[in-house]
Amino acid sequence: MIMGDHDGNYDPSPIISEAESKWEKDKDIEGAVLVYQTALLEWGDDAMIGTDDESLRDGMASLYVAYANLYRKAKQYKSCEVAYEQAVEDPVVGGMGRLWLDYARCVFVSGFMGFGCCW
Repeated sequence: MIMGDHDGNYDPSPIISEAESKWEKDKDIEGAVLVYQTALLEWGDDAMIGTDDESLRDGMASLYVAYANLYRKAKQYKSCEVAYEQAVEDPVVGGMGRLWLDYARCVFVSGFMGFGCCW
C-alpha cells in the first residue's frame, strides 16, 4: 500500500499486513513501526482537516492496537506501553472505549505476570 493513497478508505488491514510482514519475515521492527506511524500521522491529519468519518476513527484505533501489540510480540514492553499512551492521548481516538479497554487489559495482565505493560 502506498501511504497517502487511501482515497478515503480507512481500512487498516493492508497497513497491518504490511507491518506484520516486515516483522515476521525480516524481524524489521523499525520498518514495521514506520508503517504504523506513517499511517497514523496521515490519517490523523485527515481527521484534523475535517474528515468526520467513523471508519477513520475505527481504523486508527485498530492501527494503534496493532502497533502496541507489535511491541508486545517483540518483547519491547516499555515501547508497548508508550504506544498505548500515544493512543489514549490522541485527540482523534483517545476517548474510544476499546482503546482504553485494551490498554487496561495490558496493565491488568502485566500486573499479575511481573512484566511491564503489555504482558
